[in-house]
Amino acid sequence: MNQVLKTFNEGLRKQFKNVTSATEITASRHKSDTIETARKKVRNKAKNSKDFFADDTVVNDKGKKPDPIFKQHGDTYSLGLKSGNRWLIITDEDDGKFWTGIKKEEMPAMFDLLIAGVDAKVYDEAILATKKPKLAVKARGGDNA
Repeated sequence: MNQVLKTFNEGLRKQFKNVTSATEITASRHKSDTIETARKKVRNKAKNSKDFFADDTVVNDKGKKPDPIFKQHGDTYSLGLKSGNRWLIITDEDDGKFWTGIKKEEMPAMFDLLIAGVDAKVYDEAILATKKPKLAVKARGGDNA
């Protein structure tokens, strides 16, 4: 860091005692979802993706295709769960975010199993973990939303 910036920042910190630095912030204009609301959104995203897997002409009420949570790799698929735009850790192996090697005919049952896991609150810890970075910024006073 150059000396001019360092000196300037020292003066800034003296004048504003509670100021901290952050490498990144997200401007949020709404309250964070409760775990119940977040769980419902994860479930809906999985259900919509399952419907899209069965029929790729499916669109939402705004005429857009859903955000798929699966990907095809030749004759097999990978499947994960998302909270917002963040992938959840859903396996107990190496913090895995995807199940891979799923055959096409197994996909509907795999969707159902993951949706049942969401309903059974199996993934609540993973859902909450996607919120922790935002909560950490708020705790440091970096986001006033």
